[in-house]
Formats: sequence, C-alpha cells, structure tokens
Amino acid sequence: METLTLSLLYKKLCNAVTLADHATQKAIFCYCQFGKALIQRQGEIASEKHVDLKSNTVSRILNIEVKAQLSAHPYGATTS
Repeated sequence: METLTLSLLYKKLCNAVTLADHATQKAIFCYCQFGKALIQRQGEIASEKHVDLKSNTVSRILNIEVKAQLSAHPYGATTS
C-alpha cells in the first residue's frame, strides 16, 4: 500500500514538473513575442518621427505607449 501511494505521489510530481516546463516554455515564448513587438514598434516610431532608432525620443514615446496600454489592461486582466 505504501508503494502504491509513493508511486502515485511520484506520478503527480512528474506531471507537475511537465506542467511547469510547459508554463516556462510559454513564458519564454511570450517574452520573445513582447520583445519582437517592442523592436517593431521602435522602428515604426523612428520612421514616423524621422529620428534615429536609438534616439531618446523613440524610447520616451515607446515607454509612454507601453505604460498607457498596461494601465488600460492591468496585468491580471489579460486574455490568452
């Protein structure tokens, strides 16, 4: 009986590890998508404002836009 309990607990542990691995992979993918979107938007802003991509103007505008979107959609209220 003890062996059965240990084997079930081990199976649950393995399942939890697998779920954690998938969650980690999803988080990494989301970070990559977010980074890609930031880089794309930087380019758009630089083009629209006719300034260098690395300019402080681009960074300021991008920061304002991101803050505005985050305040409109709080962290916990996102959709997948």
